[in-house]
Amino acid sequence: MTKVIPPGTFTADDELDPMAPQYLAAALVVNDRAGVGYLDVTTGEFAATELPAAELIDELARLSPREILFQGFDPEPLRHRLGASWAEPSTVPADPRRFLEE
Repeated sequence: MTKVIPPGTFTADDELDPMAPQYLAAALVVNDRAGVGYLDVTTGEFAATELPAAELIDELARLSPREILFQGFDPEPLRHRLGASWAEPSTVPADPRRFLEE
């Protein structure tokens, strides 16, 4: 069995705050709309939503994910907003082919 852990993602029980979610998120912006999906790696909770692109940074700041896969927006405002709580963020720009419009 192989276990793949992306940079910035911790799943060892002794390293995690048991009361805090450990979200991994994906976000996409197209024109004036954004899509966000997130998964808590400790509980399996999953949710996704669509919202105005102008609200994306607020939503991601609320979630405070450990890692974000993103396309179509600059993550710097989010890094600035989260500040010390996200001192070593792992942001991964996604290959645009992963977000094909249908």
